[in-house]
Amino acid sequence: MNLTRTIIACVVAFAFIWVTDFLIHGFWLAPTYEATKELWRTEDEMVKRMPYMFGGQALVGVAFAILYATFVAEKRSLACSMLFGFLAAVFYCGNQSIMYCVAPYPGHLVAKWCLAGTAQMIGLSIILSLVFRSSKA
Repeated sequence: MNLTRTIIACVVAFAFIWVTDFLIHGFWLAPTYEATKELWRTEDEMVKRMPYMFGGQALVGVAFAILYATFVAEKRSLACSMLFGFLAAVFYCGNQSIMYCVAPYPGHLVAKWCLAGTAQMIGLSIILSLVFRSSKA
């Protein structure tokens, strides 16, 4: 595993997740969240907890990047990269399905989370394939 590329991948993964989460949740899903506001914390409460949000995004990005570096990077295959992203999305969607059973989330919201998460994970795997593309084994 190329340590320099892995560190770069961790930073890139966090940045990608942060930006795409902002677009997904801040714009695309904002009307859905507004329509279901009784399920969520107030804006002030969420702002107070933003460091935890960034921490969670960083954990996901670092874990994704290290798993990618360990198991996928040296294969140098876009198909393998995309499969990795898809399997990460399956893991994510499985968790969202469980949350749908235990929390009063609307089914259409959970479906949108899964759709966005799948695009996000496959997109991230493609970006990481570029980060590791020219690294030496």
